[in-house]
Amino acid sequence: MGNTLLAFDNLADGAVLSGGAWQVNLPLTNLQNEEQGVVARSVDDSEASTRFNVDLQASRMVRAIAIPAHNISLQAGFRIRGGSDPDFVTNAFDSGELDAWPSIYPFGSVPFGADNWWGGKPTERDRRGVNPTLVYVLPQSMLARRLRVEVFDEGNADGFIQAGRLFVADGWQPSFNVTVGSLGHSWEDQSLLTAALSGAEYADVRAKRRV
Repeated sequence: MGNTLLAFDNLADGAVLSGGAWQVNLPLTNLQNEEQGVVARSVDDSEASTRFNVDLQASRMVRAIAIPAHNISLQAGFRIRGGSDPDFVTNAFDSGELDAWPSIYPFGSVPFGADNWWGGKPTERDRRGVNPTLVYVLPQSMLARRLRVEVFDEGNADGFIQAGRLFVADGWQPSFNVTVGSLGHSWEDQSLLTAALSGAEYADVRAKRRV
């Protein structure tokens, strides 16, 4: 595992987004809205609809790309290319096709026979009620003006893909990593609980957020 990466200064907010096919009332430009509940949604789940281009307007150093608040399915893949070529034939970097949801369970930690025994990926129950983020980190910072993001999710149960934000930034890694035990992450439950006179509790279930 590498040292902690700090990515900052979202270049996507000043970019021009294009490509794919997106619903008129939920356009691609919603990815530049800071409110993640204001989503961009494709017209369907075909590969031609669920891809888009990012023009940063100038060549910039890029290290990390993230797409939070998405509905991409567990079996989906993605590919991200970047460089100066508007046709993306020649690229400074190319992720190749990667799993949108990586393995999170070490081999042997999932009971034999479970649906995710072989791949160690999250289950549908794991992903329910969370705010997922697709993240791609380059091995090193690369100069690019244009990026192409492709999502391969034909067969998505919703019949479309959607996302609440696009993040593109350079990053910095310290020479010394964080101390083990000094930094952690967890899920914070935003649900509201109300108690009835009988003592029974009722929940207004809301998506968890990572902290």
